[in-house]
Amino acid sequence: MPTSSSDRRQSDPAVYCIQASGRFPEAFPELYGDFSVEALPASGGPIVTEMTGSLADQTALLSLLQYLDDTGLVLLSVENIDPQPQRVTVNPTS
Repeated sequence: MPTSSSDRRQSDPAVYCIQASGRFPEAFPELYGDFSVEALPASGGPIVTEMTGSLADQTALLSLLQYLDDTGLVLLSVENIDPQPQRVTVNPTS
């Protein structure tokens, strides 16, 4: 049976998309693992940086958010995303 996001436990790994106003520190990817980091185009406003990657659990997420706060970045959004929705196959009975 597939699990929904509400069935996740705090100790489950998850993929997150995080956006912040400003540039992430260059050392960031090395500190927290394999993330894609991209500066999004800004139309006259501050640069928005988006990072997407997997964290081991919610403790790692909280540590990362604290790190971003300590660097002075303004957090814009945090989204828990599934890398691939689980698919359920139903076998009809004959």
